[in-house]
Amino acid sequence: MMTKRPAPFLLVAIAVVAIISAVAKAAALAGGEWLPLQDPKAKHVKDMAEFAVSVHNDEYLNDPLDLYRVDGGEYQKLSDGSTNYRLRVVTVGDESSLHPSGIQNWTAILHELPSGEVQLVSFEH
Repeated sequence: MMTKRPAPFLLVAIAVVAIISAVAKAAALAGGEWLPLQDPKAKHVKDMAEFAVSVHNDEYLNDPLDLYRVDGGEYQKLSDGSTNYRLRVVTVGDESSLHPSGIQNWTAILHELPSGEVQLVSFEH
């Protein structure tokens, strides 16, 4: 009596699906997935946005900005316990700014260590 063996194609397909699933799970654990902020008006988020604007002002003395609001953002948990934040920041220039009355939109990317230390990665239009 002859027994049926699964077709090689089926075994390969199952293996590929298992590998893709494992890679996706590893990417999420390593910080591959950005999730929306639940409350972009939270004090912690505002503090990080103010920090980003402050660093900008320290680097560009002729273009001082004031934080107007945080329009939203995302966060990304990393496997080492740190968190990345990508914030949509709206600023206004003060009277000595290159944009004295203009409202500007920025994307601030920040990295927060488990200790609470925050590092500005980028602050761009």
